[in-house]
Amino acid sequence: RVFTDTKLTARLNVVQSMMSLLQKLAVFYPECPLNAYLEDIKCVSVFSDVSFQDSVGMDDISVSNRHLHNLSKSVHKLWNWSVIREVYHLRLHREFWFMENMDYWFDKVAQLMHNPYSPDIEDWLRLRVRTSGINDYFMKDPEYGVTIQLRDVGGERNERRKWNKLFEDVNCIFYVCSLAQYCLSLYEDEKQLGLMENIQLFHELIQNKWLRYCKFIVLLNATDLFKESLMHTPLTFCFGDEYHGRNYHDPDISKTKTCEYVIRRLIMHDIDTRLEMKLSQDVVGVINSYCDNIKFIRWLDVVYRDGVQFMKQ
Repeated sequence: RVFTDTKLTARLNVVQSMMSLLQKLAVFYPECPLNAYLEDIKCVSVFSDVSFQDSVGMDDISVSNRHLHNLSKSVHKLWNWSVIREVYHLRLHREFWFMENMDYWFDKVAQLMHNPYSPDIEDWLRLRVRTSGINDYFMKDPEYGVTIQLRDVGGERNERRKWNKLFEDVNCIFYVCSLAQYCLSLYEDEKQLGLMENIQLFHELIQNKWLRYCKFIVLLNATDLFKESLMHTPLTFCFGDEYHGRNYHDPDISKTKTCEYVIRRLIMHDIDTRLEMKLSQDVVGVINSYCDNIKFIRWLDVVYRDGVQFMKQ
């Protein structure tokens, strides 16, 4: 079931993201000639139609290998079109919101659209699945004699109104903050930078009266994309003159120093000194340290046990 859902989600993400680039192409390059790519655009458009997805789907049974092969060829051709690449790079300057890691999926579209296809650990790490609603998970540990209830909640603005009723009796919060969003637009508001929204939201959470004695574990995510983005867009794009450290044009750029600055912005001086904080390394780094392609579940076990030990301190 997990493999099927991952495959379907990845395929839909590829189609929807390519359609997003084509729509932005019409905005930024309205005079661009399309004649050589009309058939490819039409192919992607058919698969992006919601009614088509509902009636046909994109799994092994409903869509023939021939259709998937044609879709793969069209996406590959469009992705290697220089104008589409230019549009793609505009996302780094807050021109529009765009799903992360899609270059990874565009590059391996032939493998993704080929049946049979099974995702590997790298695919899981780079797959974007929108969290909606409240998802509860229960984990029992006979060693500690405790049962942990883990609640995964959506972070988008329209999901946050559901949070307040969950704050009672919360012992620990894992706050995942994407560093790569320092130059990326927010999904709900393309005029707002994602990282600034994350920092503001974090400050609101730690000052919430219901979370006064709650422990926070902050996970700084997407550091690989963060380092890549710094080569094109300086950190001053987000923080302006407040940031006086290294930027992308400096020969001795240090990801560590730039991360430290973001951490300082997260942990402001006006935070209650009684608040207990723990900063973890990048999520991808944690997973790569504790799991392999066969036993992916080991990472979940490590995070769970570390979380139990942290809360018992």
